[in-house]
Amino acid sequence: MTKFKKEDEIPELFEIAGGRYYFDLDQLSHFIRIEKPESVDDILGEVKKEMEDNDSEEDDDESNPMDAYAQIIDVTKWETTKVMIESVLSEQGPVDEAMGYTKLSSQLSIPFKLSFNTLLNYKIIKEQNGR
Repeated sequence: MTKFKKEDEIPELFEIAGGRYYFDLDQLSHFIRIEKPESVDDILGEVKKEMEDNDSEEDDDESNPMDAYAQIIDVTKWETTKVMIESVLSEQGPVDEAMGYTKLSSQLSIPFKLSFNTLLNYKIIKEQNGR
């Protein structure tokens, strides 16, 4: 998987509520991907078999149907995660981070807190030099 930043390069992040947080897109991709081949077989069924038959008849220039595994995601996880990310990114309340973590948490909405905590728990939001 291609990464846009160099591994040894530590970006300068803005401080948010006493920490430097960011979305880990690699973790998000891993989280929503369906990894069990038997689950993929159940989903694809006969379509996968037909693709394999057609691929054996075509040139090798075409992509392998097994590459489709990388494209199959758990839609329920993706949609739920997408809504949580939208909740975090669209928080509109008046927030004064200078008041400290305890006061800050009382200013944030319940959907924001729940979304932020869940994304942090599943390591989709990470704290730099932290979790």
